[in-house]
Amino acid sequence: MKTKKDIPYGTSDFRSLMNKTKYVKENMTSIIISGKDKKELEALAFLAKKMGVNVRHITTDETEDMLLGGVMEKVRTNKKVSKKLVMKNLLP
Repeated sequence: MKTKKDIPYGTSDFRSLMNKTKYVKENMTSIIISGKDKKELEALAFLAKKMGVNVRHITTDETEDMLLGGVMEKVRTNKKVSKKLVMKNLLP
């Protein structure tokens, strides 16, 4: 069962924490494990905690946010585009 301790940050808090320091971005490594069922994930989390690894459960929304952010980073061009061009491509 998830407790407030297991989920210390909301999505916006997590994003702001990640953006606060250069140190976090350069030195933080993570792994995301998707299991077949809740029991399997609990066993993996238990083993990780026994090894002294920090474990944090994330919501589906947080996972989607991180994946979307990764895609946005890959396609970033830093080119400026007019609002008119954006609207033209968004609308059919």
